[in-house]
Amino acid sequence: MRKLSRDVFSIICTIILTILFSFGSSFSAEQSQTVLPAKFPDFENYGRFLVSYDKNEKKIKISTNIGFFGTFVKYDDGNILNGISASGAHFVFKGTVQGFLGYNFKSNDNFPLTFQSEKSGLRYLCGQGKVTTPNGKIIQFTPESRKKWLSKLQKGNLLERRAAAQALGWIGSTKDQQFLLKALADKDFVVRGLAAESLMKIADKSVIPTLKNAIEEVNIIVKRLDEEIKYGNGQFFHSIDIVVEPFNSWYKARFSVSHSGIVRNDRKAKHNWLRETYEAAIEKIEHRSAK
Repeated sequence: MRKLSRDVFSIICTIILTILFSFGSSFSAEQSQTVLPAKFPDFENYGRFLVSYDKNEKKIKISTNIGFFGTFVKYDDGNILNGISASGAHFVFKGTVQGFLGYNFKSNDNFPLTFQSEKSGLRYLCGQGKVTTPNGKIIQFTPESRKKWLSKLQKGNLLERRAAAQALGWIGSTKDQQFLLKALADKDFVVRGLAAESLMKIADKSVIPTLKNAIEEVNIIVKRLDEEIKYGNGQFFHSIDIVVEPFNSWYKARFSVSHSGIVRNDRKAKHNWLRETYEAAIEKIEHRSAK
């Protein structure tokens, strides 16, 4: 009887541990696939938007920039995404923001919650905090380990590489700069820019020569694109292209930005943004190293 009891107890413990292990594994996988349902336009345009709550105005505030001459700020007027929304944009949440698209966000400012918009809603990229859904469900977001972010940066899909490139700027250190330098050669221009932003935060001055080489490569591409545009070989479209990256840190007012004007070649706008982001990274690293 005692042996039977021990066997039964052993089986029960095994089942419990299996369930707990499965839950822990699936949580990490589900977290990276979390999408908060919302509607965004079915066209893609990368941008960075900081979402916060203005206590003085008592309204949700979205801030970005259209140049070095001032910060564009939009307050919630009942249609907060009007004129600024697109699939592929990144929304970074500062502190507590209640009622954004019906959701309440509580973000850790040392690793802010960041989501990428897509046609079906906001997809979680990285960051720590929690979100309360319109029906009261609480979703906790716990950061992946540094080792997992490094793996995603090197081997992940597009979304994972974009997430990892910025996550390492928050949780990484100087020893991770070699991996971010390699990401400057990523085929996705957003990953390259986010990697430079993270280098801006954690790297030492030894990365500056590589960033300068990256600027020279961009200059060569832009010069070729200028020639294509001059001789009518560029593909033009009519838009005002606003692409934003933090200059100093994500909550500061000054930003590095590429703005296209009315008629602009898409590839040239992207490469100009990369160059300005690389230059901002060098300036920030040099400033930090001089202290």
